[in-house]
Amino acid sequence: MSKRGFFGHSGKRPVRDVVARGLSGFFANGSAFARPPASLLAAGVLVVALLAGAGTAGAQTAPAFGSASVEYQYTVGETVDQQLPEATGGTQPITSYDLSLTPALPDGLDYIRPSCSESEGFLQCVPPRGGRITGSPTTAESQTCRNLTARDSALSPRTATLSVCITVREAQTQTETPPPAEEPPPTQEPPSPAPEPPSPAPEPESPAVQEEPQTSDLMPEFVPDTFAAQNYEQDVSISPVALPEARGGDAPLRYGLSPALPDGLSFDEATRVVSGAPTETMAATVYTLTATDADGDAATLT
Repeated sequence: MSKRGFFGHSGKRPVRDVVARGLSGFFANGSAFARPPASLLAAGVLVVALLAGAGTAGAQTAPAFGSASVEYQYTVGETVDQQLPEATGGTQPITSYDLSLTPALPDGLDYIRPSCSESEGFLQCVPPRGGRITGSPTTAESQTCRNLTARDSALSPRTATLSVCITVREAQTQTETPPPAEEPPPTQEPPSPAPEPPSPAPEPESPAVQEEPQTSDLMPEFVPDTFAAQNYEQDVSISPVALPEARGGDAPLRYGLSPALPDGLSFDEATRVVSGAPTETMAATVYTLTATDADGDAATLT
């Protein structure tokens, strides 16, 4: 082979420039993925293209998604048509996508993998690369993440992984407002009753019999109903003490004091006065003053 290379070009020009005219779409990131024209295959250009791809494969980056994860939120009964992200980089084209179904997608949802084919030198994928999640969820699910894996077209495929997190919420139930209650029809007042006939003239009243007033049975009572205790010294004259007077009852009232007073002291029933000088000692004793009216009703004071 001469130093000028293929088609008379200098060997210093890149192989990509040599075959660019006849291999439209033949190279992508330094690798071959479309079928070259038959005329070039006959000239041995395919060997050059493969060598060029092999020389640059080591410099390519692995495929990757734009982020580590994506989050989607749906509602029970909602129609879902979700396009998943596409990976970039790596050895193109990336047509192999797979969504892990462990755990399975929520009931009512499905994952559709992309199906790719070449038409007139162009690669077409249905649905677009990344795939789609479609359907209508029927049950709620808390956030659950599944891995979407993309593989490139290298001889030793490299992968990119994206965490796809899905939450399905319960549908909000709308409370129906009850219709307003119908107002009752207006009540009709009953007709006024007919006037009553005039009542007969009252009969003359017989003269009332006057009853003789009855004398109430009054009870005597002491107010207040207690009397302070008294202390005296032997052989010392006391100041006369008038005991309380009862009120009420039927007059006249008679008074009595029991038990008997110590020697030297006396009680006047008419004036209720205790007087004198005690000539003997005595322990504390409770006395009862009694007032009795004309009917025999009595009141006592201790």
